Amino acid sequence: MPRLSDSARDLLILLSSCAQGAAAWHLLEALLDEQALWSGCLELMASDQLESTSRGGNLRLKHGPQAIKGARARLLQMRWIKHLLEVCQQIPSAAGIREGACWFDYIPHLECLTTRFLKQVPDADLGWPFVALSRLCEAQADRPQSMYWSARALAILQARLGPDHPDTATAYNNLAAAYHQAAHHAQAEELYLQALRIREQQLGREHPYLVNVLSNLAGACRSQGKLELSLNYLQRASSIAGSQSLPVLLQLAETYAQIGDLERALSVCRQALAQSPAEDPNRAFLLQNMGSVLHKSGHAQEAHVLFQQALELQRAHLGSHHPAIATLLNNWGVLFYLDGELARSDQLLTEALQIRLQSLGPRSAETRATAANLAAVRQLCQEEKC
Repeated sequence: MPRLSDSARDLLILLSSCAQGAAAWHLLEALLDEQALWSGCLELMASDQLESTSRGGNLRLKHGPQAIKGARARLLQMRWIKHLLEVCQQIPSAAGIREGACWFDYIPHLECLTTRFLKQVPDADLGWPFVALSRLCEAQADRPQSMYWSARALAILQARLGPDHPDTATAYNNLAAAYHQAAHHAQAEELYLQALRIREQQLGREHPYLVNVLSNLAGACRSQGKLELSLNYLQRASSIAGSQSLPVLLQLAETYAQIGDLERALSVCRQALAQSPAEDPNRAFLLQNMGSVLHKSGHAQEAHVLFQQALELQRAHLGSHHPAIATLLNNWGVLFYLDGELARSDQLLTEALQIRLQSLGPRSAETRATAANLAAVRQLCQEEKC
């Protein structure tokens, strides 16, 4: 390593710890103060070791990462790893990540953490890099890659912590969720059952940590038409969590609606909506569920108002091109089809199809379903010469 000032040497060490010796400026600001970062940047550029950059841009070692030796180098490397692990726990679920968020700048470094530095990640934090990567991929509508990171997490946790560790149960739950989102509901059910088995074994049958997996398991069963089994899981979850769990209430409302108990479904929707914060992303799903129930109950106008509110909330959290937006538009378009408002239905389904083609591709089950819905609307419109 050439003779450099402490600032330049620290920056060289940190960039050598980063994926491919490169990082966005704002990522390094968390580890070096601005003056040291800037002076180190200028010194490395003057010695032809740093690619051209500007304040706020990307920094890249011109000749790639260098070997890290010495106590100071190891200290800075561990500080970088600790920072990445802290970031992993701050990254929100996919529904809370906005388009263009700086979280995506961390993807190559988190990938590096799961390979190059994995042995240095403490057992207690072992699952977090994979959770973060899965969330980031899902937010970018890259479902196959999101599933990959969930599956990788399960394999790593099983190998290091054992098949019956509580964190392994969490990995089962996360992978099941990825399968569920991809419409592989039977596989999701089996994985959720594995997670439930471990949590019951480790925590007992009444522990609050069971609520999440019971709720998820109910969703996988409901997607397969196992409504009574789904309701049993939800009632068990509700008995543990009480009446304040929004995810449980959300699913209870949907299950009651599918069973045909619209009065109870609407009551649960109103109860959940009263407890949901105005900016909570989950509120959008509550609004959709309540809208669907109201529509089935003959209150079409009120239903459309709730779908509009749900769309505005989801766009605020997800942008305009997320698959969840397409799902809402598809479902709303179907309601207008049932109302006989074919032009509005065509408009919404066309927008949903465009999003799904772009984000999921033409072969996904969701894309094909929307395309079929749109074809049915246009066929009826042609028959009625509208």
